[in-house]
Amino acid sequence: MYNFINLIDRIDHILVERKLLLSKQKILIAVSGGQDSIFLLNLLLQLRFHWEWEIGIVNCDHMWNEFSQTASLYVSQLACQMNLNYYQCISPSFYRKEEKARRWRYKLFQRIAYLHDYTIIITAHTASDRVETLFYNLFKGSGLHGLHSLTWKRQIYKNRIHLVRPLLSTTRAELSQIFKQIPIPLYLDSTNLNVKIYRNRIRYQLLPYLRLFFNRNLDRSIAQFAEILHSESLFLETLTQILRNKIEIINKNQRILDIQFIRVIPFGIQRRIIKQFLEYQSIYSFDFCHIEKIRIISNIIIYKSDIYLPGGNRLTISKKYILLCSKISF
Repeated sequence: MYNFINLIDRIDHILVERKLLLSKQKILIAVSGGQDSIFLLNLLLQLRFHWEWEIGIVNCDHMWNEFSQTASLYVSQLACQMNLNYYQCISPSFYRKEEKARRWRYKLFQRIAYLHDYTIIITAHTASDRVETLFYNLFKGSGLHGLHSLTWKRQIYKNRIHLVRPLLSTTRAELSQIFKQIPIPLYLDSTNLNVKIYRNRIRYQLLPYLRLFFNRNLDRSIAQFAEILHSESLFLETLTQILRNKIEIINKNQRILDIQFIRVIPFGIQRRIIKQFLEYQSIYSFDFCHIEKIRIISNIIIYKSDIYLPGGNRLTISKKYILLCSKISF
């Protein structure tokens, strides 16, 4: 049986070991009213005086149904009882797709943090969320970055605001067992049970099947795999950055990539250098097909060639260099 006190100690150790938080920081906790976020709030409140944090709560009401409104009211009452600063966000329109709702939500988190001087935004993503995200991105055809997209800590505004997820080593099953020991009311969003939503089909149909017939400890195994991917991807990104800095030339405010060097390095690093080179200069993200087309042409090019990319970008490839031209004008 999992124990709340033991889990508090474990999370406290993780915060120190991974350098997720510092003492005396001003932190903003995203609380939906569901199991994971309510647990996170209670856990951080237990640690608050030891770490000397100033805590605020932010809640988003997506106006999906009456439960979301009830949950927001409950969270606001909790904030009042705990004497915590509370920020309420109400969706200006009905977002049918979870991805659009997520982008709206995180944009508001960042804005509130910036306006009220919070340096940390904390969300209640668990190891189970990490598993679901890995499968979700895998089925979309993501590369390594997509497969470990839920990371412990990442910068979201310059070097001023960071997003932290301290529960990534804790499964949803662990939290469920703990909630049987501590009677805290929860408000579950019924949309989370709708299997018409792609991610919910992974949660309620695919993963239970895999746990039953392949590995009952699937969440922990896949979460560990995502952690390994994250560490190795960080290493490769750092290596790629070092190599790109050596072969990238700035000429008349234009960045040029030395194509002759690219040809002699492994394919995996070729792809990463090309992707870094493009995305450093463009707001668009380029998928595997775009990157692979550029890589193949770069290795066989004899005459100058132009490739047209999303966002009106044009890439020029010659025998000696790769150049991303400014947006095409019509």
